Order: sequence, then C-alpha cells, then structure tokens
Amino acid sequence: MDRSLAFYRDRLGLVPRFVSAEFSGFDTGAATLMLNRPAQLPAAASAGLAAFSEVVLEAEDVQAAHAALRARGVDFRVDLRVVTSDASRELMAADFRDPDGHLLSLTGWVSKTP
Repeated sequence: MDRSLAFYRDRLGLVPRFVSAEFSGFDTGAATLMLNRPAQLPAAASAGLAAFSEVVLEAEDVQAAHAALRARGVDFRVDLRVVTSDASRELMAADFRDPDGHLLSLTGWVSKTP
C-alpha cells in the first residue's frame, strides 16, 4: 500500500481522501479511486501478470498533464499520440503502469489545427 500510495499521490498528483493499511482512496474530481490490499493476491498478480482492467484519466489539457506526469517520474509505456478524431478534435492518449502492473491511460481532446 505504501508503494502504491506514493505513486498515486506523488507521481500522479492525486489527493488522498483517506489512507489505511488495507484501503486508500483518492479524490479524482468526479469519482474516488480506491486501492484495496487483498488478503491474498489473485493467481495472475502473483505470477507477475498485469490486471485485465484499465483506469482512464481524462485531462482538460492532455499535453500539459502528460508533461507534468513525465516530470514527476511517470514512465510511459506508450507515449502520447492521436488515437481517434472527429471533425474538429483529436483524442490523444498515453499509457503507463502503476507499481502493481495495473494499466492506466491519460487521455484528452485537443482541437485540430487548420
């Protein structure tokens, strides 16, 4: 829990709402991100395999958020790139893993330049 708490607080900049040895919660604005320390790790986790879920963090200014996370030491697995677009915007995304191997993505819409 200490390692994950430090990652989410210090590297991602999330504000802890409460912290304990078993559960910790972070304020993300619209939702609370909960970390739970299970009594027994699932077989996939104990084998070093990543979870089959993804937490997506959306930023108003994805390029600034990406730069800030990189400056805090977040090691991006896939760097910021355009993943889809519509007539006037492009959705950019980058992803990384937390200390326990969970996949997280940073996304955000940017206006297309003429």
